[in-house]
Amino acid sequence: MYTHHRFVSLTMIALLIMAASSYTSAQSLRDSKGTDFWLAFPPNDHASSQNPGLYIYITAERPTKATITGVQRSGAPFRMDVDLPNANEMVLVDLAYQDFELRSHDYVLDRQHDDERATPYSLHIVSDDEVTVYAASREFLTTDAWLVLPTDVLGIDHRIMSYPSLVTVTPNPFGGSTLSAFPSQFVVIATQDSTDITIDAVPGRTSMGPGGRRTTRLDKGETYLVQAWASETDLTDDLTGSLVRSTRPIAVISGHMRARAPLASTNTSRDILIEQVLPVDTWGKSCIVIPPRPPADAVYTNPNDAPLYRILGSENGTMVSINGQAPVRLDAGAWLEGLLRQPVVVSATSPVLCAIIDRSSSPTGTMNIRSGDPFLLIVPPTEQYLSGYTVANIEPQPGFTPFYNEHTLTVVCANGATSSLRVDGISPNVNYVPIPGTRHSYAHISVAYGSHTIVCDSAFGISIYGYGPAESYGYTGGMAFERLYKPYYVLKVNDIAGMPGDASTIAVTFEGVSDTAVYSAFHPERLSFRLQWNDALFVPDAGTSTRITASTFERTYTIDIDSLSGINVGDTLIRIPGRIVMGPMESDSSLLLEPTWYDDQDMSIGIRTIVDQGSITVDSLCRDGKVRLFDPSVAGSLRMEYVTGNDGRAAVMLHADRNVTVTMDVVDLLGRVIHGTRLSLVKGLPAVYDPQTIPSGPYWLRVSDGRVSEVVPGFMR
Repeated sequence: MYTHHRFVSLTMIALLIMAASSYTSAQSLRDSKGTDFWLAFPPNDHASSQNPGLYIYITAERPTKATITGVQRSGAPFRMDVDLPNANEMVLVDLAYQDFELRSHDYVLDRQHDDERATPYSLHIVSDDEVTVYAASREFLTTDAWLVLPTDVLGIDHRIMSYPSLVTVTPNPFGGSTLSAFPSQFVVIATQDSTDITIDAVPGRTSMGPGGRRTTRLDKGETYLVQAWASETDLTDDLTGSLVRSTRPIAVISGHMRARAPLASTNTSRDILIEQVLPVDTWGKSCIVIPPRPPADAVYTNPNDAPLYRILGSENGTMVSINGQAPVRLDAGAWLEGLLRQPVVVSATSPVLCAIIDRSSSPTGTMNIRSGDPFLLIVPPTEQYLSGYTVANIEPQPGFTPFYNEHTLTVVCANGATSSLRVDGISPNVNYVPIPGTRHSYAHISVAYGSHTIVCDSAFGISIYGYGPAESYGYTGGMAFERLYKPYYVLKVNDIAGMPGDASTIAVTFEGVSDTAVYSAFHPERLSFRLQWNDALFVPDAGTSTRITASTFERTYTIDIDSLSGINVGDTLIRIPGRIVMGPMESDSSLLLEPTWYDDQDMSIGIRTIVDQGSITVDSLCRDGKVRLFDPSVAGSLRMEYVTGNDGRAAVMLHADRNVTVTMDVVDLLGRVIHGTRLSLVKGLPAVYDPQTIPSGPYWLRVSDGRVSEVVPGFMR
């Protein structure tokens, strides 16, 4: 049974109701409001166990109702009906952490708990009308909160934003030592059944051991916790940049169990970091990162005592410029970090994710506890700014002694629109500070806890945070979640490997879609692409391919799709059976080129297609004596080309730069010579070799004059 305190009491928080005109009707962009949400609570440090709790905050612009459902750790189902009778009031739902918080890996006893296994401990929120949802995890001196993203903005590709693990080793008086680990961590939540998850951890290992790749299948509502490796010699593993790819939309909540920032500092306070990371296709190329306003009692003790910024790359070769300086290269999954003492203006050639990690505030072991501590805050890209937001500054225990004594909104606004910005209908009495190198200014606005409505004549960015004694919270106040660089589908060409003569199959599969709703809206009816591979490594069975050049096989394929149900994640689109053959290299790529989707009017659809290209790998490349079949003895100009023989099948025309007698060898898939002859060539006069007695099939044809050799690989009869 639920107690009246933990589960059935709802606290209403009053606020001013805005009288200005509504901005939502003018904004059709996908934003942080929605009617369906998924969340889970990552592990926190409960060593103190003083007033711990998990909190959900819900606010709406119109009266509505919501329902929260889930599964408690006891296995009992959970349901709470939430009434939001008044517009722009915030409802607080208080939960017991023992029932819903995921349990961390035990690094001392090496117990798995909830780490890297499917668990049912998510919460699902459904509302009748649009709401905005925030969540917070609190323990004494370690709290953070995050904006919960609605299901309709979720995606299938995510990269983790975190911070290095904090691991300490304490010698024991009688020998040995004790390990204390606060790891970098993240949680994946499936929103649909049969969701396949592939995780590539950047450090190449996790708390469950070596190996960077983890794969799992989750059903609707299941969670998967990943934590960093920690040992007495490995103290700072960081999961930042790890790639999480799924076949269906997922929620990914990233952070750190209890971080010290900057990590190089010592004897400073620590705090949990939590933020829901954005799908990669909603990242932007432009970002303005503003230092948080320091707490009123802040004291800075050394040159590195400052908040941090991080910039995470999505694509290889991304060039990033900071404050107009010379650009630096940032590859996929790599990041830049620096002290955030002044505004940081980021410009990139490909999408990046920017974040703030606030500083540790208080030295441990002293009675002088100061306000603030680390929080993780995703900074919205300028491309995703909106002209209005409903936000919430949180307080876990309204009506009692507050945990937080400072609440702030930081806004980034176009210079010409600052006078139009309103908070709860009132123009704030603040000074806007121009941001060098931009046409924007920023301001820090003090507010009370609760829900607030902020509007402006121009799109602007907003961040939310607050401070209490050695505690803090911070998150983005909202943003658009447009697929800035087009929704995308994922196709995969499989990898094949074997010895010469082995039967194999090149296949193309449909691996995923970034947005199921967008996919459905486009109604793709047909897919066309070219598939190309090295014919010296793989020869298709007769009749399965069209030769385009002498060095590659290539064919254009058309796949008809009757409806959305006609192509599903995991479907194989084509199969090309054949045999692996010896070639001029150990491996080469098999490429899917120019994928194009068409609608029912046969018009091309501008949807981005990500292709996971395949490879062909061949073992046993060499003949006796370690000489490759195709290696010439010296440079020369024997040349062969394909022609049509007298029987309509393939033959070869030979050219020589001098009069010479050559040896012709027909070689099968295993490198065996099955037919040989000698042929006299005359300089400038081509000769045709038409081996009519050879059965149909794939062969090589090798011509040699003893000093020069030339090979036609993948010769088809």
